[in-house]
Amino acid sequence: MAAMAAIPRVAIAYLVLAAVCWPVRAFAAGLPPCVGDCTGDRRIDVSELVLGVTIALGERASDSCRAFANVEGEVTIEQLVLATGYALNGCPATRFVDNADGTITDTATRLVWEKKVGLGAGMDLQNLHAADNQYLVAGGCGGGIDYCQPNEAARTACLKSDLDEKLCPFCAPILDLQLECDTGPYQTVWDWIAQLNATRFAGQSDWRIPTVDELSTLADYTAIDPALDRAFFGPKCGGGCMDIASSACSCNQTCGRSNGLPTYWSASKAVAGYENEPWYVDFCGGGIDNIGAAGTLFVERAVRAVRGRWLQPVPRFRDNQDGTISDRRSGLMWQKEQCGRFVWAGKCERVPEVICQPNVSAAATCAAAMGFGSLGCSMCGEGSCVLDSYDAGVITTVWDRLTQANEGMLGTHSDWRVPTIDELESIVDYSMAKPALFDAFGEGCNVRCSADDDGGSPCITMGAYWSSTNLMSHDELAWMTGRDGEVYNGDKYYVSGLRLVRNEQQ
Repeated sequence: MAAMAAIPRVAIAYLVLAAVCWPVRAFAAGLPPCVGDCTGDRRIDVSELVLGVTIALGERASDSCRAFANVEGEVTIEQLVLATGYALNGCPATRFVDNADGTITDTATRLVWEKKVGLGAGMDLQNLHAADNQYLVAGGCGGGIDYCQPNEAARTACLKSDLDEKLCPFCAPILDLQLECDTGPYQTVWDWIAQLNATRFAGQSDWRIPTVDELSTLADYTAIDPALDRAFFGPKCGGGCMDIASSACSCNQTCGRSNGLPTYWSASKAVAGYENEPWYVDFCGGGIDNIGAAGTLFVERAVRAVRGRWLQPVPRFRDNQDGTISDRRSGLMWQKEQCGRFVWAGKCERVPEVICQPNVSAAATCAAAMGFGSLGCSMCGEGSCVLDSYDAGVITTVWDRLTQANEGMLGTHSDWRVPTIDELESIVDYSMAKPALFDAFGEGCNVRCSADDDGGSPCITMGAYWSSTNLMSHDELAWMTGRDGEVYNGDKYYVSGLRLVRNEQQ
């Protein structure tokens, strides 16, 4: 626990007493966490604030109210200020809060995001927040293949990122000819972020291009066009909606636009032979990839700025020495490894276009977990359910294996489930490949393939994992993560790996 003795007790007392005369509002359960809400009733009273202060000063154990602690388990002055604000104004009613200054705060990560406006008005590089704008990661020297940035501010911003330095230099002269950095009708993302900071947008000058981990937290796989929270796509968003302070004007590009798909750049470089190609997130139908990025000149995508720090517990993962791994950031417990090849659903022997489960228990487990959109959870009317139609050594379906794991009390627990795509994506390590998993999970049956591997067995199957999330409007497809960290979808009878998850009791 952080030492808090230096915090003036008078200042803390003021924070606490300020809440006494103000009403608080209660909200329903199932909403974002509320710092200081010890009882879980979406209300913070003065006794809870006093308790938070005593924990911060070391006079009470942190277990007295875990709701005050940050992800590091510390009760800091920042946590006390947040709790006091929630006592005065009510706990957050939604995860994303529009700050009415052109920004949106994510209460889950504490990151602050830039908003976009004017969807359909056309590209306007003079408007730094235009939703239709597209940007390059780098230009080309004199129209050639050498990457470059157009000015010193852009070069400096590029060099501060995690991307390959090859994307950041000025053009080198050829003989006495100084080549121009050709960006066509676009800007580079680094030129744009430097301009955004120069304007002190929303009173701040520390805006940056998000990492792929940060950007992917905005994806909402239960939505489509756009596949992100509606806080970023207001009800009145359009070409004439230019008031960035209005939540109704919050915009995001949509599918099939003439100026390109709504894919957004990150500042994270890919690995496995694609070091020059940053990761990007698709907010049309969902997905994360890096193919066809900066490796091909003049590929343009949208960009959204972020600021703040997403606190991470250290260490984040704990090996429970029983075949499970606990993630202290998410509160999830993961199966450390599940060797084998699985399908989401098989094919009915007599009617191959119908997908199926192999037995009653698997069908019931699938249907109970999926509810709406449970295509593939039923058994065949006649004949058997063919599981290994590709002769790939498939063991069974993910739902049959889930039933077996819970009946066998994996790790002494019986509440395991197939993870959602959001949960599965949270353990992707985008700095690794083949498989793109954090080291805490080990290699196990996931052989770390060489960069020049041809994609053959076991890498192509053992590095990919099924989720329980259907593709919106296409129940025959389900989302998965790939061996290099991609997030994509495929037919439910494809072959992939499985890693089960459960909510860990705190």
